Formats: sequence, structure tokens, C-alpha cells
Amino acid sequence: MATKHILWLQLGGTIAAKARPGSAGGAYITPSSVHGQGEKVIIDPPEGVKNVLKTVCTWESQELASIGSPDIMMKDINGVAHKVKMEMEGNTYYAGCVITLGSDTMGEFGTALDLLLGDGVSKPVVLTCSMRIMDALSSDAHRNLIDAFRVAASSCSKDRGPLLVSNTDIFPAFWAVKADANQVNAFSGGPTGPIGRIDDNTVTYFQSASRRDYTSMPQHVDASFPKVEIIYGHMGLSPAVFEAATKVAQGIVLCGMGAGCWTAEGGKAIIEFAKQEPKYPIVVSFRSVTGFVGLEPLYGLGDSFIRAGYLNPEKAAVILQIAMVQPWTIAHLKKVFHHTPA
Repeated sequence: MATKHILWLQLGGTIAAKARPGSAGGAYITPSSVHGQGEKVIIDPPEGVKNVLKTVCTWESQELASIGSPDIMMKDINGVAHKVKMEMEGNTYYAGCVITLGSDTMGEFGTALDLLLGDGVSKPVVLTCSMRIMDALSSDAHRNLIDAFRVAASSCSKDRGPLLVSNTDIFPAFWAVKADANQVNAFSGGPTGPIGRIDDNTVTYFQSASRRDYTSMPQHVDASFPKVEIIYGHMGLSPAVFEAATKVAQGIVLCGMGAGCWTAEGGKAIIEFAKQEPKYPIVVSFRSVTGFVGLEPLYGLGDSFIRAGYLNPEKAAVILQIAMVQPWTIAHLKKVFHHTPA
């Protein structure tokens, strides 16, 4: 069997961090804190990890930047999407791509990358990260990195869109959610669960490959992305928060209580705003780890506004940003959200 060649794109994150002098790995220094945001810092895995990787594939590393995951912007993800398209399609050398980055905004990154790549890349594109640094005791970085390359080198990973590999599980990156801030089993698949797993060095999928419908989304983005803000719903929320957000954002996602509920006072103010600004996009999501906001009337908000379905607030926000790059109407945005396939 011919050796697979995998492209490794690096964006920093905990997986690229180093332990502070005198630390056993609990305290670490991120590349961006030493070299500055955007500086290129290559990950050099331990020899043991390299030796295992050599049994899986060959690889070429490219350091796109070192960005703390809270500082990743849509323009950065768009740049990665353009890079992946350029390197994967029409290039027979690479069989797939692994992307390493920070975990904190992996959910938004995966959703945005899936939509920005569209159906233009059939080869495996695999995201991974770590909760512990590479040289920490019992680091998850070693296994996650090796597993990501196994998945990228597997022909069974084609035509599935971007994937996230973490703690031996394979998730569709579009739906992946960081569900724990600290533990190595930090990720869930949201409403889908894992679609595969790596056990005994074997990549296994629980379902056949499928792709979503991208026809309602832009297939190539060169323009800047509109500003979208997320408002977190809670007891006693001031209606002034929504008013302030509309002054700086071109769209709003409401992180509702329960299945999209809002306070009566706050909802009244939002409904009145929508009457005055009927073309202003407002999407209703949920604040729980998983959930569903359907088309039935919502407490505090009635039957107005766009519903996020199974999409959590951060995923709804990046979808809204991408959808608003092209000419849009509220009816078009409702089609994007209300018919997003699982």
C-alpha cells in the first residue's frame, strides 16, 4: 500500500504550548504569549509520537500562525478554508489534512470551516487539539495527534466534511461542542454524538459518509464578515443589553433560557424593536449544553424571529455571519436555519 502524505496546518493552542520552568505541566506558556499573536511557532512532537506517526503516514507541517483560540476571528477561519481548498483539490500529493488549534472556540471553528469549505473538498480534513500540553504528565496531546493522522489517512474519512478527533472519538466538526473546560473528554457531538472511534489503531465509523446541503450558503467568501453579537438570557436581564448590542452588531443571537425563552419585559422590547426594524436578523437559540428551538411560539418572544433548531448560540452566530456575506433577506435566513440538515 502506498504511503499517504498528510498536510499538517498549525494554528497554536494548548497542544503547541510548553510547560513553565519548574512546572510539572499544570502551568504552561502558550506560543502566542511568548512570540505574540500571529507569530509562527512549529509543534515538534516527542520522538515516540513521531515514530508512531511514521507507521501511519508521512507529513508536512505548515505553521499558519499561533493564535490563542479566544482570539480566532472569522477572517482567520476563512483563510484556513482557502488554504485547505488550494492544497487539497487538484493536488494529488496530499491525501488529507490535519489542523491543530486551541480548544476553546473549536465549536465555532468547526462549524464555520465546514460551511466555508462547502462541498469543494472531498479529502479528509481533521481538527484536533489537547486539554494538556504535549510535555505534561498523562498528556492527551500525543494520542489526539496520532489519532487525527490516522483518521486523515483513512479512505473511510472521505466525503464527510471536516471532522474533530478528541479522546479517541470522531465527531462531525459542524456539530462538535466543547462540553467541559478542563477534562480530556471535553467534547461531545452535540445532537449527533460521535460518528466514529479509534480503537486498537483502527478507524471505525458507525455510519456511512454523507454531506450536508450547502446550496443556501456562499461557496466562496472574499468579503468581510458582519458583526454578530450573542446575548445571554438570565433572570432579571436588562432590556438595555439588547438595545446596546444592536448599536454595534448587524445581527443578534439570543441565548435563551430553556428552549429559547426570554423574560417578558425583555421580550417586549425585542418585539417592539423588530417591528421598527423588520430587516434586522435575530436568531433564537438556547443556553443549555444541547437543546432544540422549534417553530412553536416562545415564552417572552412569541412566534417571531429566526429559530436556531439544534444549533447552540456560538454555532448559530457563525452561520449567521456567513449567510449575511451574500445578499440576503429574512426569508432567506429562515431557510438557512430552519432547514439546516443534521
